[in-house]
Amino acid sequence: MNRYKEQLKRHLGFISRSCQLYDDGIDEEAIRIGTSLRVLLHDRGRNVSLLTHLHAKESLKLLTTVRPHPPTPGGSYDALTVLAPTKFRMTSPALGGGDFRDFIPVKNWWEQVVFARDGSLMARGDVILTSTDRDGGAHIDSDVGPLGRVLMEGVFWTDGLMGGRSVDLGNSHFLALRQFGFEMLGSNELLTLAQ
Repeated sequence: MNRYKEQLKRHLGFISRSCQLYDDGIDEEAIRIGTSLRVLLHDRGRNVSLLTHLHAKESLKLLTTVRPHPPTPGGSYDALTVLAPTKFRMTSPALGGGDFRDFIPVKNWWEQVVFARDGSLMARGDVILTSTDRDGGAHIDSDVGPLGRVLMEGVFWTDGLMGGRSVDLGNSHFLALRQFGFEMLGSNELLTLAQ
């Protein structure tokens, strides 16, 4: 097995274990999921992603559980979480409980909008990089920036079952990163590449 495939297998293992720990109530494990996603997918400057090293980034398709949805200008949108209390938290990542599954190219997966709040649109890549570059995954910034504040304060959404009340989903990035981990581990082409 070549070195890059070994690293891919290692990072998929990291994601799998961190998903389990998150599910066991250790929310901060989500940042580790994000860090491995960054290693797998993000190219910038001298940093080359594992999928680029493996010559798979252009052809590989990843699982998305997010239905394509043009966000309403100025509105809020959360495609990843459900109001499903567990013994650890009020909300949960949707995981496989949603009604949508598709496989899309890596670039589309990275750029797909998953949150909107007050006119700010957030794609998966934004969530991953904000979490890893500003909130402790790979770096810690004194100022997490406007996107980081939105994610850490929470994406607010209204659910008809709550009588129209807004629900504060603080640390929305943790829920999102856990959902992204589910999507990675459900991406058959990616798992096959690691063998």
